[in-house]
Amino acid sequence: MKQTLRTLFLLPIILFSLLTMVLAETGFSAYIVDHKSGKSIYEHDVDARRYPASLTKVMTLYIIFEDLSKGKISLDTRIPFSAKAAAQPPSKIGVPAGESISLDLAIKALIVKSANDVALAVAEKIGGSQEGFAKRMNATAKRLGMHSSHFVNPHGLFDEQQYTTARDMVKLGMAIHNQFPKYYPLFKTETFVYNDVVFKSHNRVNKDFPGADGIKTGYIRKSGFNLLTSAKRNNNRVFAVVLGGRTTQLRDDLMISMLEESFNSGYKGRSVREISPAITRDMTVLFTPTKAQPSDKTLLTDSKRKLSQPNTAVATAPVKLKTAPDLDLVVTPELVLQSSSEYSAGDYSVGNEPIRGPIISASNASHAVQVGAFKDYNAARDSARKAYEKVRSGTVQIFNTGEYYRALLSGLDEKEAEKTCSNLRKKSVECFVIIL
Repeated sequence: MKQTLRTLFLLPIILFSLLTMVLAETGFSAYIVDHKSGKSIYEHDVDARRYPASLTKVMTLYIIFEDLSKGKISLDTRIPFSAKAAAQPPSKIGVPAGESISLDLAIKALIVKSANDVALAVAEKIGGSQEGFAKRMNATAKRLGMHSSHFVNPHGLFDEQQYTTARDMVKLGMAIHNQFPKYYPLFKTETFVYNDVVFKSHNRVNKDFPGADGIKTGYIRKSGFNLLTSAKRNNNRVFAVVLGGRTTQLRDDLMISMLEESFNSGYKGRSVREISPAITRDMTVLFTPTKAQPSDKTLLTDSKRKLSQPNTAVATAPVKLKTAPDLDLVVTPELVLQSSSEYSAGDYSVGNEPIRGPIISASNASHAVQVGAFKDYNAARDSARKAYEKVRSGTVQIFNTGEYYRALLSGLDEKEAEKTCSNLRKKSVECFVIIL
C-alpha cells in the first residue's frame, strides 16, 4: 500500500533551516528586495555591520562605469601596475610591475577573477592612490544612501575600518544596475584570457539559477562567504545578498533557495513582514566591524567567549521562528513511499526505484536532514544514499522543488535529525536540519 506524504515548505522555514548551517563566525545577514517597488521580500540583520570582502569591488566597478559613462576613460584606457599593485596577495592575475592592461580586461578580471592586483591598479589610475580612491568610494557611498558603509581599499582585503551592511550592498547592486545598463551585462562574463591563461568564473548561482545575471562573490576569513545577486523572471527582478556564509556551497544553496522561493511565492512586488527567528547564542557575531570604542571591545570579548563553546547548535538545531502571515503561497511536492508489504524490510521507493533504507510513516516524519541540492535527480539520489550509508539513519528522500532536487534523510524526529546531522558533520558531510 502506498502512502503519500505532502510536505509543506513555507519560505521562512526553508530559509531559517538553511540558516542553521550557513552561519560563519562573523555574523550573518540576508536580504531580498523587489526591484520595481524597492520593498523588502525577506530580511535578516540587514543593518548589522559586516565585512564586505570582494563585494567591495562592486563599488570599484561602479566608479569605473561612472567614469566610462562620463567619457573620462574608455575601455581601451591602459591601467599601469605599480610595484604595490603587483604585490597584492591573491586572488590576482599576476601582472608584473611596470606593465599595463586595458581597462576592458581589468573589468573582466575584477568580475571573473576578483583580482586584487587589478583592483588596486585601477584605484591608483582613477584616484591617484589607494587613499584618494577610497575617498571617492566613501563619497559615492554617501551619495547612494549607503550610510552604514565605509571603505579604505578597492579590493576588500581585510581592514577593521572597512564595513558595510546587507541593506547597503543591495542599494549598491540596484544602483549599478539602474544607472549603467550598458555595462551591467558585463557581470554575466564567464571567462577571460590573460597571458595565455583562461580564467573562469566560479559564480555558481549565475550558472545554475535560471534568470540570475550578476553580481559578485566575496570571501575573507573574517567575513565568511558573501554573495550579491540579481535575478529576473517573468518581468519580476529581485536583488539579494548573503553575508557570512560558512562555505561557498552553503552560501550558494541559501541564495538559490532565497531566489527560488521568492519567485515561487508569487509575491508580485508585495512586501512581507520581517521574519523573527530565535537566534541562538552560537550565532553570536565574532568579528563585527566596529570603531575602536571600549564598549565595542567588551562586546567582542563576550562574543569570543560564547563562540569558544561547542558550536553544536549551529551545526544541527532547526531554528524556531514566526512565519510571515501574508506569505500565503506554499510549495507542496509529493513523496511516495512503498510499504513493507510491497518491498522487503528495509526497502522503499522514491519515484519508481527502490532504494535501501528503513520504512517510515507520516506520523514520525516531522524532521529531515538535507545534504545537498542538485539540478540532476541522480546526483541528489546518490548524495542522499552516500549520506545514509555513513550514518544508517533516516530514509532517502528526494524533494523536487521544480528547479532543484533536494537530497534528504527524512522520517526523523527533532532529536534524531540533530544527531544524524551531527554524525554526518563528524564524517565531513555538510548538512542541516529542516522541519517538515
